[in-house]
Amino acid sequence: ADGILYVCPGPAPSTLRVFDLRNPRVPVETADLENQWGWGRPLALSGDKLYIASLKGLRILGQGKQAQELGSWGNRGIASVTLAGDVAFASLGGAGIAVLDTSVPGKVRELGRYSQPGTPFALAAAGQTLFVADWKHGIRMFDVTNAVGLAQLGSLTQYPQVFALAASRDMLAVALGAEGVVLVRFPGGAELGRITSETGIRDVAWHGNTLLLAEQGIGIRMVQVDPAGGTKEL
Repeated sequence: ADGILYVCPGPAPSTLRVFDLRNPRVPVETADLENQWGWGRPLALSGDKLYIASLKGLRILGQGKQAQELGSWGNRGIASVTLAGDVAFASLGGAGIAVLDTSVPGKVRELGRYSQPGTPFALAAAGQTLFVADWKHGIRMFDVTNAVGLAQLGSLTQYPQVFALAASRDMLAVALGAEGVVLVRFPGGAELGRITSETGIRDVAWHGNTLLLAEQGIGIRMVQVDPAGGTKEL
């Protein structure tokens, strides 16, 4: 967000590393924050807040070199978190998805819970659409206009064992581990292209039209993506 990348690379005492990506070709590390939240976990950004899906529940921090914890929710492990405005969707594994009002970070409220077959492993949101990767059962898409009454819009069953999702405008990036990343147009589900990997992609995030790939054993790759799904390594 705003040219800043946060990377949680491993278990404590590994730090939460902060990079300036305003020039994607020359990333600059600007800070590292104490990691009090367990293993490297999925992160989400919304406005000026950083959301961490930790082994000890959802943690909300202010962004910056001296990020302070603003609030929290729960004390169980969260597999993934994504935001639609002030509403957070947190994957609780086999317990489903918690829908949370985070408009007041110090007083997070649970609005409801969505339970579905399988285990929601990765989440992403774009506008009023929520994407849920259900590990071996593909990707489900939901309308979140009514956050407490999620309405399923469709599914993409051809992508089992999804490691991570990232949604931007009308394009979904699906990390498939050793199979790399597939770029999918939504709505519709047309496959636009693939990005290969020798070691496997474990996480993925958008920064404008640049895709950031957490490549196992290598680091962060930056790939420019055009509107038709064409790619250029940065």
